[in-house]
Amino acid sequence: MVVTKQRRESAGVVNGVLITLPADFSFPNSLTARQMVNSWFIGRDDRQIVPYRRLSAKDVKHVSGGQEYRRKMVGYMKAF
Repeated sequence: MVVTKQRRESAGVVNGVLITLPADFSFPNSLTARQMVNSWFIGRDDRQIVPYRRLSAKDVKHVSGGQEYRRKMVGYMKAF
């Protein structure tokens, strides 16, 4: 029998649309390579944020600079 930690994830509603991020979410100002990989594959457990790889452009539309940040992160992770 395998017991795993149950994970909770937050969600939010922005302009009447359900998204996978809380409405007050913002990306960190800077990330180390290790933090980026962890955020990409694991997410941020402290705020119950899904892994960044699961975010769509719609999910980050409400975040200032969010679509650009997501696009760059996708590029970095493809090169990684």
